[in-house]
Order: sequence, then C-alpha cells, then structure tokens
Amino acid sequence: GHASEWYRAVVAKTLCRMQANAGDFVRDCAWRPCYESEGAGPCPRFLDLPILLLTLLVTLFVNPVIFAISVMVPFAMVVELFFGAEMRLAFCMQPGVNFFKLVWRWSCYKFFAALLIVTTFSSGAVFLLMKLVPACQRVRHGHQPRCFLHGHAARAFLGRFTLVTFILLVFLPLTVAVQIEVYDRAGQPGLRLELCSEYKDSGGRDFGQPQSEALACTNMAYGRPIYEDMNVTGAVGNRSMALTCRDEASKHSLGLFFGAVLVLLVLLTLSICIVPIVGTEWLGLILGLIGPAALALLTMALVQYVVFGPITGNCFGHSPFSRSRWETGSKWSIMAAFFVVPFVEPLRTLLHNYYKWKLETSFFAGGQDIPFVDLAEHPYCPFIVLTGTSADFQPPHDKGEDTIGEIFFSALHCGGIETGYVRSEDSDTTSRSLSKCTALTGAGCLDAITLSMSTAMSLRFWLEVLNLSWGDYIHFDRTPLDCIKWLAQKAGKYKYSADRIIRRLPGNLVAMFLIYLLSVGGALMRHGKGCEDAKRIVAAAFWVLMLLIALSFFSSEGVFMDLLQQSPWIRHIHQSTRYVCLSDRPPGMLYVTDGGVQDCTALGQLLLRQCERILLVLAASDPLDELRVLRTALQVAERQKLACFFCPEDPRDSVSNLLDQYAEEVDKKDVRYPH
Repeated sequence: GHASEWYRAVVAKTLCRMQANAGDFVRDCAWRPCYESEGAGPCPRFLDLPILLLTLLVTLFVNPVIFAISVMVPFAMVVELFFGAEMRLAFCMQPGVNFFKLVWRWSCYKFFAALLIVTTFSSGAVFLLMKLVPACQRVRHGHQPRCFLHGHAARAFLGRFTLVTFILLVFLPLTVAVQIEVYDRAGQPGLRLELCSEYKDSGGRDFGQPQSEALACTNMAYGRPIYEDMNVTGAVGNRSMALTCRDEASKHSLGLFFGAVLVLLVLLTLSICIVPIVGTEWLGLILGLIGPAALALLTMALVQYVVFGPITGNCFGHSPFSRSRWETGSKWSIMAAFFVVPFVEPLRTLLHNYYKWKLETSFFAGGQDIPFVDLAEHPYCPFIVLTGTSADFQPPHDKGEDTIGEIFFSALHCGGIETGYVRSEDSDTTSRSLSKCTALTGAGCLDAITLSMSTAMSLRFWLEVLNLSWGDYIHFDRTPLDCIKWLAQKAGKYKYSADRIIRRLPGNLVAMFLIYLLSVGGALMRHGKGCEDAKRIVAAAFWVLMLLIALSFFSSEGVFMDLLQQSPWIRHIHQSTRYVCLSDRPPGMLYVTDGGVQDCTALGQLLLRQCERILLVLAASDPLDELRVLRTALQVAERQKLACFFCPEDPRDSVSNLLDQYAEEVDKKDVRYPH
C-alpha cells in the first residue's frame, strides 16, 4: 500500500515538473516570466531565449575559429616556408613561358608528386593483396585475420593521404595561376612585371616598404635569392600604375573576392527556391559545392596574401599587405592553438552540454543529476534502458554499408550486439550520469542525420562547419588499463573528470608538442636565420603528425594505438573523413547520437532478455497511424534473430497485416470528448 502511494506521488511530482518546465530550451515566459521551480537553473524564464541564441552563436563560431588558428594559418606558414620563393618566381615569369614546366622545377612539388605516385600504387597493392591472398581475406565467423584488419586500416589511411596530397598538388599551382590572371587582367602583363621589377630592385623588400629588411628564408630558391633570377623585361611603362595599384584597385578587390561569394550565395538561394519543383537533391548538390568552394577561396586568399603580398602589396586583395601584421597574427594564432588544444572537446560539445543541462534542470527532481549506476542500488527504481546509436564502428563479419550499431545504457551494462558490453560499474563508465545518457540517446540533431542516416560527404562538411552536434563521445574500453583506473581513483570525488582527462592526455600532449615545433620553425623563419633548421623542424613535425594519424587507424594493435583513438583531434579527423573502424573489438571511444535511427523503443533489449510480458508505450510522431517505428523495431529484432512475430488469433497471418488492420480501424473511429 505504501509503495503504491509513493509511486503515485513520484508520478504526480514528475508530471507537475514537466508541465511547469514545458518547452525545454525555451519555457513559457509570458506566464510568470520570473518564476523558477526548484532546481530549474539560476536564470529566470525570460532569459531562456537569449541564452539559447548565445549558445547557438558561440557553437557556430567554435569550429571555424579553431580551424582558422590550427589549420589555415599553419598551412599558410608552411606553404610560405617551403613553396613561397618558387611561387613568387613563377608569378614573375614572362608571358609565353611554359607554366607547368616552371612548376615542375619546384623541389618540394616534385617530392609530393613522387609521394602521390607511391601512395597510389601502395593503395592498389594493398587492395590486390586483400582480394587475392586467402590469408588476407574476410572470414564469415570468428576472429578476422590480422592481415585483413591491417589491410583495411592501411587502405583507409593511404586513400585519405593520397587525396590530400592530390589536392595540395592542384591547389598550389592553381593559386599562382589565379594570381597571375588577376594582375594580367587588371593591367596587362606589364603591371605584374613592373611590380616584380620593383621587388627585384629593392632586393626582395616588401612592397611599399623600401626600408624594411628583406626576408631571407622565403626568398631563396635553387641556392640563391629569387630576385636575381627574375626576368622582368617589358616592365617599363607601367610604373605609374604600379605605384597607384592599391588606390586604383580597391573597388576591383571587392568585385573580385566578394563577387565569387555572391555567386555562391545566388546559387544557394536559387536551389532553395526550386526545392518544391525538383526536390532536395539539387539543394544537396549545391550545398556540397558551395562549402568546399568557399573554404578553398578563403584558403587561397590567405596564401596569396602571405606569399605574393611582399611583391604586390596585396593590391587586389581585401586587405593591404603588412609583414608585421602577418607575423604578429600568425604568432598569436599559433599560441592560441597551443592553449586551445586541451579544451577542444569541451568547446566542440558546447551544444550537447547545454542540452544536457536543460534536461537536468527542467525535468530532474530538484534539478539534481545522479550517476546512472546509482539506480541499481535503489529497489524502488525501475530498470531503465536507454537506446543510442553509434556509426563509427563495424564488426568484421558485418558486410555492406550498414555501419549503424545500437548502444544501450542501463545501470548494469552498456553496449550492444555489435560492440559487446561493458559493466557500468567500471571506473571509465560510472562518469555517465543519468542526464548524460538521456541527452546522448535523444541527440537528434544534425549529427544524427549526417553520421547515421546519410553517407553524403557534403553533410559531413557542414556538420564540421556548423558544429550542431547533440551527441558526444563515450569511453567504451572493454579492457581498461589498471594504471588509468588507479590514477582516476586517486582524484577522489573528481575521479570521473580525472579519468576523462588522463585518457585524452597523450593525444593532447602530442598535439601541443607539434604546435610548439611549428612555432619554433616560425620564429626561425621570421628572424631570417637558420632557414634550413626551420625547414627541418617543420618537416619533422609534419611527418610525426602523419605517422600518428597513420597509426591511429590500427586501433586493434596495442595500447598505444588505442590511446591514439581516444584523442579528440584524431577522432575528429576520422569522423570528418567518414572512417569506420573495422576490428574485432570497438575503439576506446565511440560517438553516440539519437537512438531512433533503428529502434528507439528498446524492444530489442527486452527481447534479448527474453521478457515474457512487454508493455510498449509508443509515443512517436505518427499522425497517420502507420506505426512505422514499431514496424522498424520488429524488423530489426527479426533481422538480429531475437524473435519472430505472428498474429495471436491466426498464427499464419503476419504482424504487418495485423498492424494494417489496426490502422484502418483507428481511421474509422470518431473521437468524442465529454462536454
């Protein structure tokens, strides 16, 4: 009797709290705008919308800013250091000279071209090995041969490295060609040659700054200063135009750079307008083109500013060139990247943490969260099973493109059929609170669509740009290291946070060390001394980075590789390039999103436990009573061979017909409410 009364009181309190905080992100602020129920957060209701908008604004800026300071600026520095002198020399070539022969003379360009050939043939050799050698082929049952797993990992890395190398080999000469075309169209070749003539006469000093010191590191090519090899015949006659280049071209720069952006925006607008006519395919195609094109334009504009600015003053760019401004900006950018590395994951999951916080404060008793495992210690609490989805791991025996795996959370275990299970009482899983698991399994934002329901790379690009992710990574270590567990326990009440930090510490330290090497190389380059040392240091950082990324694809081999898989920036690369780990055991970190991709009812887990009676309360959106969610859950259960279903009145009849009859009967009924 007392238990029944207690349950009724709990249900009543829950319903009242859900009604009072209905709206989740933005509650009803017209009704008692300053009213706050117990534990519903420190801010009154009328601030819900401003807080949501501020969170979205910061979320949208996180990834672009991190990408700019940690990828674009270092890339421009590396291009200037290794290719800058030869690109300037190609910019100052005479009309009629074979541009491609000149590009082929670049020493680093020939190296990367040879590397492209080697990686292409290596990838093909690995593919043939996996197809022709029986010991390297996939087996249907049992553990997969190591040769097969290594071949899959090697092909994944070689394919991505080959693609990046190809893009680099196309991007560099295209950047020079576009710059030549811009200046030749603006003032005929004489303007470009006149600018090069001034650069040569000044001894390699920056445009419009004859008193500045020539930068030795990026002015050396083929063993001597590039301005000694510049053939600027035909430059005479355009000096006046060169002197007034920046003033005359200010309007042209707007039309040049922003004109391309305007064209992209017009295409996007037109594609949205014609969606009702041609469907969403055209919109997806345009989005897939606009995103990479805009990124290429921004990167090209930055490289042109850094490489050709000393010659042209960036006359036709959106900002006049200043050596001091670039050096100061790049130095602070590298410094910011160094300190941002440990906080990349909290910044990236800002929207997820906000979602988790709103669920906790709006719907949890007193706004208090508890570890999920604590529910097992309370006999009055029902056995709760929450369903999530992971799309970055595929067991070797699963063939095809289906990479979706269900992840179930309970107070006792976490995992699924594809991943296996871990006990929730382990130190690496107890950090998952009830609100954390609720937010993960209800994370139906852009990441759920992109990672689980689509294979389009364009969606992945926009996911990385917009950062609209409600999901998050979870630690899923089936063989946790005792040393990590011991260190985490030493942190006392902060053991959950300590466990997460310790696991990500190796990857963060490596990333910070590589950024430090890049900053040392940049400092040597800026001072004009030790140019060869600067190149060796930056090259060493690059190859260490490539080695670590390559090893991260071999997560099934050793503890070190598994720790690399738990690095946020390594997993970010894997996720953005659509890499799916193929191994006998899942990686140490899995990305979890909404569980509604396959079965959002948790019916499979109850069938797996062979429950005799199952009461399913179906609350999915179903205006036409088609029962699609239930049908999908039954199909998944039958495909996994958990159970088969039939009509109890006539076992020969299928359940599908029974559900169809139910839908027809519901449509014929009238709903009447009492007056």
